[in-house]
Amino acid sequence: MQLGYAQTQPTVRTIEEYRVLFNEITPRLRIAEKDTALYIGRPLLEFIEHLEKHGLQVIRVSVIIPCEKEQELIEITLSFLTRENHNFTRANRLNRHSIRVDFENTKPFDEALALWRRYQGEFTGELKAFLSDMVIKDMSVWIPHRLRQPR
Repeated sequence: MQLGYAQTQPTVRTIEEYRVLFNEITPRLRIAEKDTALYIGRPLLEFIEHLEKHGLQVIRVSVIIPCEKEQELIEITLSFLTRENHNFTRANRLNRHSIRVDFENTKPFDEALALWRRYQGEFTGELKAFLSDMVIKDMSVWIPHRLRQPR
């Protein structure tokens, strides 16, 4: 699968293959996480560039559905896996790294959802441009301590 930034991520077919990918992401995200507070109040694109400096590529984004009263995009989740690898982890009950980002400013949710659907969640093209100038209010980084989810 072609990723943004002209890099590729191999499609994992076994838990051992995913373990290798999981173990590549974990230490990089731990290092990048230390500076996340510096990006509060700054545009999302600056934080994405910070992740890239640490060898992390945001591949997919999920838009969080607002409550019924709000029609504005106020938060997203960033992911480091291709759709195929994400589906593999779900099917095998494996943990995934992610970053949830809340924003100070908002944009129309219907526009965000339309772009998300057009790009199928891939963090490229217009979707990336649409989100890049949103100002970060808060972030939470999810770094799983183990590969498997508890049953």
